[in-house]
Amino acid sequence: MEQRQETLYSESVEFCRGGDPSAVLHALKFALAHPLVEDDGSPAPHHQKMTASIAKKRTLKPIEKSEEAKESEQKIQQIQSIESILHSMKSRLHTVESNLMATVKVQAEAEASAAAAKAKAEGSGNDSGASTPAQGATRASTPTAA
Repeated sequence: MEQRQETLYSESVEFCRGGDPSAVLHALKFALAHPLVEDDGSPAPHHQKMTASIAKKRTLKPIEKSEEAKESEQKIQQIQSIESILHSMKSRLHTVESNLMATVKVQAEAEASAAAAKAKAEGSGNDSGASTPAQGATRASTPTAA
């Protein structure tokens, strides 16, 4: 058996130098079959055991928040509440703005249709030759060269 172990070891060394790849497999099988440390299931030696005081110290304790952490958490909550208020105000302003734009558009269309109806009602009796009263006013206000 010793002879076989030496052969496997020499084969793995030879592979490292550029030898046969199957030697590495043999060396790996040998290493797995012969571990360096054997676990016999016995308890740890006395010098490796934890004492009762160390075991108590290693238990997890709840982390207490410092005053600074509590204050910063309160500031964060205040900022978040302010941001939520600002967000709701922005959404309300957006709604009001869209409603206002719709109202202005409707009024502009109504004024344009009223002006067109007035122009039709006056018909061809307009002496200035303008198609709308606003254009006639601009033509009458411009000075002409004599």
